[in-house]
Amino acid sequence: MIPASATTSTACPPSGNIRTLVTVPRAALPAWPLLQKGATGNDVAGLQFLLRRHDGAVTADAEFDVRTRNAVIAFQQGRGSRPTGSSNPRPGASW
Repeated sequence: MIPASATTSTACPPSGNIRTLVTVPRAALPAWPLLQKGATGNDVAGLQFLLRRHDGAVTADAEFDVRTRNAVIAFQQGRGSRPTGSSNPRPGASW
């Protein structure tokens, strides 16, 4: 659902097709949940799919296990972040 504070605009490019653009303020997006060893569920599965997209060798089984933790650490190290093994972004973190 788009918040009431979102803005919309209609643009008509040279081709004549009308497009509606919706801008959602960054504050309207939910915070990424703390995911760490032992966590389960759809958020973990989403993280695992993202890790797989970045060459993480994990199965998207919705369980934050040792392989998922190792993939998170490898991802963090690859981006120069402190390897915490959890997915909770902190102020100043690179993800």
